Amino acid sequence: MEERDLDLQQEVYMGHKAKVLLEELEPYFKTMEAQLIDAIYTCSIADVDSLHNIKIQLHGLKSLQHNIQQVIDTGKLASAELKGELDE
Repeated sequence: MEERDLDLQQEVYMGHKAKVLLEELEPYFKTMEAQLIDAIYTCSIADVDSLHNIKIQLHGLKSLQHNIQQVIDTGKLASAELKGELDE
């Protein structure tokens, strides 16, 4: 087996693990997002520092979700590439 195939298999494996992780964390992400959005609405508009901190937290949460999804997508592409090579 070539090193490239091993790399692709590793990406498939990591993609699968990321999918399981995302499925397990999804309820927590939704809860945290709802809490942060609620905090934005209940925070005084004059409290710029708190609003800024909430926005940073919300952005960090979304960024984490996006990064996990990228690993999942990379795993799917690697799987498709491996299957394509097997079909040739």
